[in-house]
Amino acid sequence: MKTISIERYPDSDWTALAEMLASDEVASPAGIPVALIADSALVRVSMPLFVPDFARDWLLQIVPFVTIGRLGKSIPERFAHRYTEGFGLGVRLVPPIPDTYVNAALVTSFDGAFAPSEPVDVPSDNDVLRIECRQCGAAGNEVSVELPVADMHIDGAVSLVSRYVTLKTGDIISPCMLPVTFPAVIDSRIEIDLDGKRILTLKIK
Repeated sequence: MKTISIERYPDSDWTALAEMLASDEVASPAGIPVALIADSALVRVSMPLFVPDFARDWLLQIVPFVTIGRLGKSIPERFAHRYTEGFGLGVRLVPPIPDTYVNAALVTSFDGAFAPSEPVDVPSDNDVLRIECRQCGAAGNEVSVELPVADMHIDGAVSLVSRYVTLKTGDIISPCMLPVTFPAVIDSRIEIDLDGKRILTLKIK
């Protein structure tokens, strides 16, 4: 199982990636802002996230993701919805300036780098998701986001990644990052609600 994250925000320009999808030729992947997350980096549901001590000032980045439900390669965008099985929200642990403190590959590969929620049904492109994120404890921060599903370009992200990588059942694709971060405060707790329903509670250790 693998996790692939496209490093873009929902409201960022999708034009360049859309042009790559529209081309009959497979372009160099050098132009795709993507991170590969090792399967050993995933935090199991109900387990705490441990902040490593090999870097400073870690941040908790909130990201949406979809899970893949069947084998696929070079999937046309119009058929990509047939390959997605679930949708969720997760927490990625990242340094504020990765290349200052630690090798870029290690930022996405160390144990505990990504804590996904249990997946729910994949939303429709016409939906607008109401996401509430809060940090309980000393920090006490809370952020609410309304996210149009269409802005994530889920089908486009799945299609684009499948041009270069064979997707298998259980793989995770994160089509974008949310503009929501919290400081990684030891002994705090992250709670994420999707449309009023709690889908992730994560202790920070």
